[in-house]
Amino acid sequence: MARKERVDLEHLSLDLVHDGHTAQYTFRGAIDECFRFRDIPVASESIIQFELKDIRSLNSCGVREWVYFVRQFVGRREFRFLDVAVTFIDQVNTVPQMLGDARVTSFFAPFYCSQCDEEVNERLVCMDHRECLLAKQAPVLLHARCGKPLDFDALEESYFHQVERFLG
Repeated sequence: MARKERVDLEHLSLDLVHDGHTAQYTFRGAIDECFRFRDIPVASESIIQFELKDIRSLNSCGVREWVYFVRQFVGRREFRFLDVAVTFIDQVNTVPQMLGDARVTSFFAPFYCSQCDEEVNERLVCMDHRECLLAKQAPVLLHARCGKPLDFDALEESYFHQVERFLG
């Protein structure tokens, strides 16, 4: 039976679900000066997952504390990040230690639809787009609303800088 914990910090909330051999952390909010790694429970399961799609911002204090937090999970049998937010990927490209030795299974990337004049963050599953990502190129995606091809809205070489680490 799954056991659930909730941690509420000033600008961040966390749900931690323990389910057999897996612990899934789901983070929502900002990783900033109010984030203190010692306030977050450290799961003992052999499989650790972090879901990060709802991280809206990070600052330098938060990044430092995050690196300390992640170090506690290095060496686990399976350690992975799911649905990593664009803002988090931007920071990982500067501070790769934010990933520890985890594998990224999916992340969001910024795209733009010129037809609809709309910015959209699209979810990329690493294994589905492996070839493009290793070439540091955005996959060709169609906008869900109008069906037109999306333009990648960042510098591919920069945004996909750490992609080799994502794929393990």
